[in-house]
Amino acid sequence: MEKRPLDYAKASMDTMMRKWEAPKLPPEGRFHYHQGVFLSGMYKSYELCKEEKYFDYIKSWVDAVITEDGVIKQADMGQFDDMQPGILLYPLYHCTGDARYKKALDSLMAAIDCYPTTRGRLFPQGRSAGRNVAGRSVHGRSAARAVWRRIPSPRIF
Repeated sequence: MEKRPLDYAKASMDTMMRKWEAPKLPPEGRFHYHQGVFLSGMYKSYELCKEEKYFDYIKSWVDAVITEDGVIKQADMGQFDDMQPGILLYPLYHCTGDARYKKALDSLMAAIDCYPTTRGRLFPQGRSAGRNVAGRSVHGRSAARAVWRRIPSPRIF
């Protein structure tokens, strides 16, 4: 049988899940881009294959980095890299109805609303980048806000 792209994705995810318990994904304990990108890909794969172990792994990581009150434990809100995993909070809130995910989303949106922008209303990668948008990534407030407004049932991918 010929392997499909989803088969390769599942093999990669299964390897990562064997290597690291979700709360220990590096950088351990931090709400950060590295985990967010990997786990957002895992969520997309979960949507395709419907294997709950992937959703449970994502939820386990998020639960390890936010408190029972929905406070993000360790993140630098002066860096978009530390806001990126917020994308995971949308489906968690939608699927579980757990208010702490919404509270964490609200805190991220408040941080985004206070984030400095260029004259064109774009965000530099980090506050230390100043007004230089030639960096590796530029984000727009309107995109994040548009998805946030669609809670409780956003379609984020």
